Amino acid sequence: MWPIPQHIINLYGTCGLFQDALHVLDEMPHRDHFSWGSILIAYACLGATRQGKQVRARFVISPFCDNDFVKSSLVDTYAKCGLRDDAHAVFNAIKFKDLGSWNTMLSAYARSGRKNEALEMFERVPDRNLFFWTALISGFVQSSNGTDAFYLFIKIRRQGLI
Repeated sequence: MWPIPQHIINLYGTCGLFQDALHVLDEMPHRDHFSWGSILIAYACLGATRQGKQVRARFVISPFCDNDFVKSSLVDTYAKCGLRDDAHAVFNAIKFKDLGSWNTMLSAYARSGRKNEALEMFERVPDRNLFFWTALISGFVQSSNGTDAFYLFIKIRRQGLI
């Protein structure tokens, strides 16, 4: 369960009250990776590019700058804001990539129409499962690559995954 300040940051961010969310973060006597992740996730949900970059600037000089959890949140923020190259740079800096960070990056490429990069990322994913296939297919549909999405769907049917 998240402590109260993280809930407040999330609430303010979700409502678009970025300055209030940042104020709560600034007033927290003990910031941890959850508080940094909370504010980045809030900005990501609304695609707030400028604010997300402001938080990143603060994060870089924080003691949590090497935290993979927060970096994964930053990948999600950049991806949702349309900054795929920034997302990829942070993704590459994650030491221990979890399946969530792989899925975020894969979705970002597929949704933005960067089909070849999405397919290349998909091939590199460890332990591919139905979630990755779904992210790829969904991203292709969202980027008007419906034919490619259809062929992928046929492929997973043939492999017996669904």
